[in-house]
Amino acid sequence: FEGDTFTYSQSSWKVRVGGDRVARVNDRFHVFVGPGIEVWNGKAKFEGGGFGDEAVESAGVTRIAAQGRVGFHLAWTDKVGMMCQLGHYIGYATAEDGGAKATWWPSGHDGAVGLVMRF
Repeated sequence: FEGDTFTYSQSSWKVRVGGDRVARVNDRFHVFVGPGIEVWNGKAKFEGGGFGDEAVESAGVTRIAAQGRVGFHLAWTDKVGMMCQLGHYIGYATAEDGGAKATWWPSGHDGAVGLVMRF
């Protein structure tokens, strides 16, 4: 690979369905916590370098997981605010390529911070 460059890219999507309990601390600050089920799918692609002229794409991986999260919503004004959440998941993942199948039990943390706007 000496002197060669390659391009790496990945794509994925995730859907979560769950239910949260919300505690109203005051008119502007709310805390939430709750469980959910998520489905995730992703794959990677390598191009160039020692991989030759054609792109090499990994097998798609699918994960189904139980997920829990805790977070808050803070309203700055009547129309604008922020939210923050931290979560943990444990799931079951599978990948299949060329007749070979792999399964495993992944777990991990996730989090998000976002701007909330009300129209």
